[in-house]
Amino acid sequence: MKKIIMACSVMMLVGCTGLALINNFGSEPLVTAAAQVGATQQQILQVAGQPHNRQAIRNGSGTCFDYMLQKEGRSTAFYVAFNPQGLVTAHGFTTCNTADQQGGLKAGQPNRQVYY
Repeated sequence: MKKIIMACSVMMLVGCTGLALINNFGSEPLVTAAAQVGATQQQILQVAGQPHNRQAIRNGSGTCFDYMLQKEGRSTAFYVAFNPQGLVTAHGFTTCNTADQQGGLKAGQPNRQVYY
């Protein structure tokens, strides 16, 4: 029973954390731009500038940019992944490495936000 309560508590905390990130950073220009259907790498660079880190996606299906969002004394990681044609395929409040390890950078999927 304790394990069930602990698991539920962790799930609620993760859900609350995701909601807090959206409430705090959801209207940031980079987040808004990355969520647009058909968003391109060039548009992301115009909105957010050069990323903190760039890396090739492990399976060779594109590139991933890491950014650090800051607002009112708070900060969070945010990644944007692109296919070889430069279109946004994934974005979310984590790093490229974490998204890749969790399977969020798979090729051939439409643009989506992934929460971790």
